[in-house]
Amino acid sequence: MHEELLPAMAFPSPSITLLKRAAADAHNSHLRTWVQTLPARIQQYLNRWQLEWTGESLTQGYLGYVLPCRRNDGAAAILKLSPDRHGAEEQVTALSAWSGNGAVPLLSESFEENGAALLLGRIIPGVALRPLDDPTGERISRCLRRLAQIQASSIRGRLPSGLERLNSLISANACHLPALSRSLQSHQDGIVALADTVARKQGPPQRVVLLHGDLHAGNLLVD
Repeated sequence: MHEELLPAMAFPSPSITLLKRAAADAHNSHLRTWVQTLPARIQQYLNRWQLEWTGESLTQGYLGYVLPCRRNDGAAAILKLSPDRHGAEEQVTALSAWSGNGAVPLLSESFEENGAALLLGRIIPGVALRPLDDPTGERISRCLRRLAQIQASSIRGRLPSGLERLNSLISANACHLPALSRSLQSHQDGIVALADTVARKQGPPQRVVLLHGDLHAGNLLVD
């Protein structure tokens, strides 16, 4: 099924998770179409940004595609393609604000109706931080403090607050509640309780900062 969905390509394959999601979508859906045109899309951005694939294969994400490249000046870079334009726009806003301080630099960006492409600086050697390397979370905490030095008022564009994201998640999950298992319903109850606590304790903002929404050892690289 995956071979029929994805044309032959000279580059590493997307994640199995992404291929399964695309195959499960209705015929000619957004995600299915994006996956089917991925080989041509990769080559398009290699040409546009004068990049050369290094021949390496990286671990792929659940909803996106990354390719290690070299720029024409020899600098290492990562080509990141995503079918989620909105999510990519939020990444661009955050990366532009951090400007390489605690996060990879944003080198270029391109948005299309059905997706986006980002060109990112690459961390070399980029060794993944394992949870056991940071049992107390101190290294994660140090990185978080660096990222939180950026005031939200200084970012390009607007990102939703933590409370707005929680309320959006609650609303999106609401229609699925009758079909959820007891453990997942309990998880939803926990999200509702967290949102309620945040709303009650949230005072007049004195300093609103930009935070990483998914910071854990698996999302940290040690250079």
